[in-house]
Amino acid sequence: MYLGYVKAGRLDETDQLYKSKLETLKVQKVFSDSKYDTTALKELLRYVRQGDSIVVESILDLSISAGEFIELAIKLFRQGVFVVCINQQIDTSLATWGSILGVLSVFENDTPQGTRGRPTRMIEDIEEYYKQVKYGKVTVDEVCEKLGIGKSTFYRNLRRMGDIKAKPRKVTHIEKFAEYEELVKAGKISVAESCRQMNIAVSTYYELRKRDNRKSGAAE
Repeated sequence: MYLGYVKAGRLDETDQLYKSKLETLKVQKVFSDSKYDTTALKELLRYVRQGDSIVVESILDLSISAGEFIELAIKLFRQGVFVVCINQQIDTSLATWGSILGVLSVFENDTPQGTRGRPTRMIEDIEEYYKQVKYGKVTVDEVCEKLGIGKSTFYRNLRRMGDIKAKPRKVTHIEKFAEYEELVKAGKISVAESCRQMNIAVSTYYELRKRDNRKSGAAE
């Protein structure tokens, strides 16, 4: 069965655009999401069965990078599900693509844990971990380490899902510098510990110290 997926907003089967996509993609059913939504994509991935093909107009409808597309294509290929991208003339049901995906899957199956490349990171995983981050169960750093990705990739995927519009700014507590500086001078706490408590870099700490020293000199 040929199943289409489009980024055209939520479409009803009675919509003219829906009927147009059926004809354009030459499929029996179309799943549709708005630009940053992935609800229908998740539904589609649960719906597909061995022998089905997912048809999209562009690779960008399914992924935001070549690596992410390959990971998804490999996962589906193992299930006996194929991907067809019209604009890029990709059809993973062809023997050539089958050979390529078969070779690439070795990196996921045979490479020892700890030395392998970045692990599979489906959008669903990012979304689930983000919920844990929101509730304080894990940190972004811990999530990125588990998934083998950088913070920029983590936040880029969240923006794609529409959960956030931009990477949140780092929260610091430089207003407490004077308090921690007194503790440092009294030998009750180290500079490193005070920086950790204020969530600032050591270089920032010394810049704040210089600023206060200049203010003190001007006051005298």
